[in-house]
Amino acid sequence: MPRRNYVPTVFDKAADLIVKQLMEEGKPTVPQNVLGEMCRAIMNKMMEAERDQHLGYSRYNREGEDTNDSRNGYSKKTVKSQYGPLELNVPRDRDGTFAPQVVKKNQLDVSGLDEKIISLYGSGMTERDIANHIRELHGIEMSAQTISEITDAIIPVLK
Repeated sequence: MPRRNYVPTVFDKAADLIVKQLMEEGKPTVPQNVLGEMCRAIMNKMMEAERDQHLGYSRYNREGEDTNDSRNGYSKKTVKSQYGPLELNVPRDRDGTFAPQVVKKNQLDVSGLDEKIISLYGSGMTERDIANHIRELHGIEMSAQTISEITDAIIPVLK
């Protein structure tokens, strides 16, 4: 019997789409790599949102052309997670001043971080709560604005 007043979250909808796709492909169970791929996509989007904030403008936005710094592609980085190795695309800037906080330089293990990212967004926490949670757990300073930009970048991926 369905629960009353239940409103599905973005994550419920994403899970429904993934399961539907897997069933259409003839895979009756959710393979471990699906969760890893979700974490990889979320972390990549988070780092892109961080770079946008660092540069002061979003991708394809003409306002940013007056600055001296700009996007400079990506570098590949493989990190360990609870879902196995994840290959991330770490964004770069021309000046070389961008340092991502989600996955820091020289960090090779994100075992706890990927799970926390998914649970924070899924639980409906506010941007300030998420920023405080990340600061307490991982020592990463992020403003509520950064969290807001990150969630704005991630939600379309999950839909």
